[in-house]
Amino acid sequence: MVSLYNAKRDIIRHYNSPEELLAAAKLAPEWVRAYADQQSGGTAWAGCSGEEAVRRLTFGDKRHLPRAEALIEKMKDEGIFSHGQKIWESSVVGSFPCVPHAVMGLPDTMYKLCETDLISTTTPLRIYVNVTMSSMCTTEQVVNRGVAILGLVMAMQQVRPTELYAVCISDPMTNKSCAGTCTRIETTPLDLDRATYMLCDPSFPRQIGYGMCFHLCNKARSSYLPWAWGQPSPNELDSIKDAMRFAEDDLYLPGMFGLNEKYVKDPVGWIKDYLEAHKNSNS
Repeated sequence: MVSLYNAKRDIIRHYNSPEELLAAAKLAPEWVRAYADQQSGGTAWAGCSGEEAVRRLTFGDKRHLPRAEALIEKMKDEGIFSHGQKIWESSVVGSFPCVPHAVMGLPDTMYKLCETDLISTTTPLRIYVNVTMSSMCTTEQVVNRGVAILGLVMAMQQVRPTELYAVCISDPMTNKSCAGTCTRIETTPLDLDRATYMLCDPSFPRQIGYGMCFHLCNKARSSYLPWAWGQPSPNELDSIKDAMRFAEDDLYLPGMFGLNEKYVKDPVGWIKDYLEAHKNSNS
């Protein structure tokens, strides 16, 4: 998709799967050369070599999956998935009889008070994750953030259809515009192999994503890559929503600029805050 923002040419190319992104990336020679391998910090900074990044995107990577699953179990133990509102539901035991079910010979002939699900809507929630990150972000910080987001996605899937997109955008033209990719990750069922890699591994943006940003602008890759529309600011959310035509209910998670975000320092608390806010907006 090519869109316009502030009279500048913003290019955000959408791909329906990681396979589509890989097919497009193979046409980008400056990306295949894996410029990040020669940068200060080398593969330690980039996460892995360019060739290994291709392999991980092709087959997925579950190294960080146990941490995401452990986070889900912790949230279950803390009762994060409950709404807090009560409704009467039919059951085999309860406070008073359910006469219609008794007449029909059904086993759930009583009513009991139960908590509702977090959200009672079938409208899909679209989560867009900007995987662009500051050069000072460490692998550990990226993993913490990615695991928290995976936890959020897995939590929301239990109560509402959820779509997941990995966004990597920047400003290779250095004119306060935007170029990059938006890749859909399968969520029915959730493609954990690829989702874990794309959200938790710095090599996805630093090797694949940034190379595609330069490729879309027909520009040779360099070590200088500004943030989309200039430096991150509160206006970024308005810019990305305008450029990608977000729906009102879409959730956009900005790139990792500061290192003190709650999703890095306290992922469970961050998920709690989001679910609570989302619950209130749908009550």
